[in-house]
Amino acid sequence: MIANPIPWPDGARCAVAMTWDMDADSAFNWYNQETADNLVATQQWVRYDPLIAIPRLVEQFARLELRQTFFVPGWVIEKYPAQIDLLLKNGHEIGLHGYLHERSNEIDKDDEHYWLGRALDAYRKHVGARPRGWRAPSFAFSKYSLRYLIDAGFEYDSSLMGDDIPYALRDGNDSLLEFPIDWTLDDFPHYAHNRDLGYRMPISSPQRAMEVFRGEFDAAWNSAHSGFRSGTRPVGASRPIQGGPRTSRLHAHEGRRLVRPARPGVRSTAKADGRGALDAALRNCADIPEPAPGILQGTLTRQFRHQSGGKEAANGAPLHTRRIYGSP
Repeated sequence: MIANPIPWPDGARCAVAMTWDMDADSAFNWYNQETADNLVATQQWVRYDPLIAIPRLVEQFARLELRQTFFVPGWVIEKYPAQIDLLLKNGHEIGLHGYLHERSNEIDKDDEHYWLGRALDAYRKHVGARPRGWRAPSFAFSKYSLRYLIDAGFEYDSSLMGDDIPYALRDGNDSLLEFPIDWTLDDFPHYAHNRDLGYRMPISSPQRAMEVFRGEFDAAWNSAHSGFRSGTRPVGASRPIQGGPRTSRLHAHEGRRLVRPARPGVRSTAKADGRGALDAALRNCADIPEPAPGILQGTLTRQFRHQSGGKEAANGAPLHTRRIYGSP
């Protein structure tokens, strides 16, 4: 089934990554700058993410001896430093996820570069190093993102959906490793429901969500049985506020631990990536084609506004005077 399977170390059939987007109240403040302070119920809902979910997940992963990757906006790093310290103390990776969860393909080229710089500054000041990984907020990877990420020294991205296995994004002689994601491995379609934010997803049972996730894993495992000596690498994306720590969902997620003891040929990516199995030079992919004019920007007429200098988000870090785009 997989024409060019990855030779995972130690004869492993496949590798699995569970990744988390710790958005907290970043996107909430970006998209509701005039009303965020009055949307109290939703304000509490999004803060469940860092205040309740993260400590609960860290405790669970410590019991299971798992290390995970958490993609975090720079603004969230500034606002919730204790949660970042807790993740780092327990050996989890912190990837970058924008600054205020801005969608890169909805702002102009200069603004994208500016907010990336803000996010990098926040990361370096607290973590003390540069991030290895990036996930574009809302997977909104623009036609400028690849070059910006390469220039900033990122090693990998996990925003795109172009293959079942890791592959390289190339810009000239430079490349960035892509760990592809897919909506079938995301908990957002199962659990996101909030009237203030316009989410109207029908809420799934945890068992239904796990049925979808497990189906994807079984496909990765079975591709190895189909004559390939190694399988695919499913990358799951969850939001702590939704898929992880709510009591019934927590029990469902704990069920994922059965994958490893039941199937010894599975490797977590923390182990699988240790010997260069994901060398970008070997996972070649054609350059990203230039999109048709107006596909990513300008197709819809957007009204933009200017933020007033020094304005603050509701109960959060200061917003900065930059042009942003509102909804079409």
